[in-house]
Amino acid sequence: MKYIYKESLGLLSRSISKALGKKLEQKLKKHNINITAEQWSVMSMLQYEKESSQKNISLIFGYDKVMVLRIVRGLESIGVVKKRVCTNDKRTRIVTLTDKGHAFYGEILPIAEATLNEAYRGLSEREIEFYAQISELIVRNLEIQ
Repeated sequence: MKYIYKESLGLLSRSISKALGKKLEQKLKKHNINITAEQWSVMSMLQYEKESSQKNISLIFGYDKVMVLRIVRGLESIGVVKKRVCTNDKRTRIVTLTDKGHAFYGEILPIAEATLNEAYRGLSEREIEFYAQISELIVRNLEIQ
């Protein structure tokens, strides 16, 4: 396949990600919720995974250590996450949602779903599923060494 800048997978993927984050943040601000799209992503991961090391958060989202530290500290300052030292490795910090964090997640979830539904406007369920399957395949292809 020939490379065409405006149609490149990297540009399109980045544009979608940035636009989703920007739209979500706009919607959250309208509800007087002051967290970033990156903070929401980490909260969502912790809701699903229950806990994670800061290093794992970095690997999953592709954030550097400083960004993860900034995200976690921001969430910690509003009481939605807590950190603890890993019992197996004292250098590792494990991050979990607090009870307030779980409640906050529930408050934000409908706003995040509305944002996704806006992004999916004009697409059928089948097209959305197909897009997800294609995206997962591309990720797997890129992870193969």
